Amino acid sequence: MPRPYLLIAAAAMAAALLTSCKAPLAAAGGSASSSRGAPAGAAITSAQTGWSGLPPGRSANPGPQQSYNAAMGALFDALRAARPISTWTGTQSIDGWQVTFASPGQPKDTIDPATCTDISVSPALSGKDSRQLPPEGLGLPVIMKQEYDGRKAAVHKLFPLNGRNLPATMTAEFTGPHAVTVSFHNTWTHSTAMVRGAQRPLATDYRTPIHRSMDPKFLGNFSLKGLLRPDDMLNDAGLYVPFVYDPAKIPVVFVHGLNSDPHIWEQAMHEIARDPALRGRYQPWYFLYPTGLPIHGSAARLRRALATAIRHYDPNGTSAAM
Repeated sequence: MPRPYLLIAAAAMAAALLTSCKAPLAAAGGSASSSRGAPAGAAITSAQTGWSGLPPGRSANPGPQQSYNAAMGALFDALRAARPISTWTGTQSIDGWQVTFASPGQPKDTIDPATCTDISVSPALSGKDSRQLPPEGLGLPVIMKQEYDGRKAAVHKLFPLNGRNLPATMTAEFTGPHAVTVSFHNTWTHSTAMVRGAQRPLATDYRTPIHRSMDPKFLGNFSLKGLLRPDDMLNDAGLYVPFVYDPAKIPVVFVHGLNSDPHIWEQAMHEIARDPALRGRYQPWYFLYPTGLPIHGSAARLRRALATAIRHYDPNGTSAAM
């Protein structure tokens, strides 16, 4: 039986090599605004007050939820001021509180903040594009940046050249007197989280991390150069996984056309992310190649890249998704 993503990749290759599309999508801009800047201890206490006010179950009550979300923003800023992100791991004593940074479980429902070079608050919180955030969402949507380097690429195969921009939502769960667990939930795999005894929908922003991952300024450099001087781009050609690999989801491989690059698929990726049914079943990958090469040569490179991905992610051939 054919592998599911191979069918998708073959269809995309056939269509994309015949046509070229260039329609970059503008991302929301701006920065989050709030009255932040409290010391870590005071910010954690404020977050506990917001957490205590959350209603039981999934009952909608925007007032307490907004208070909790605002407290998450203040807590995030306070933690950044107190400790470098690279140290956000394990349990630490911060201003009289035992703060535990949640580590990834199985499946990868959280992202380890210490693996990131930067974490930024969603620009959607500025109000310039509030449509990105569901009104019932809980927590602080953030984008977790993991820069490319050779060591990461050796461990996480198919790591993008411009790094990964991961969508996540920060929550705080109070587990005892002066004890709190801070989690960065991977919203590619989970749209809800257990907070104060109830499974609650998370506030999410998919558009911003997708736009940063498919950055037209970075990927656009490959369009004309790849057409006119393809030999100069061969070292960068390949298959890339822009977000955390999920063994339960079918990879959808996006292949661009002549004199083009992968950023043209930004809107298609966003449509997958914003639809719970599609997001729950599929994960976007992309193939970058210099379009000045003969078509049969690019097709051969794609086949070899897919074979490499199978060997890495499904060496025993047991994954139904692969």
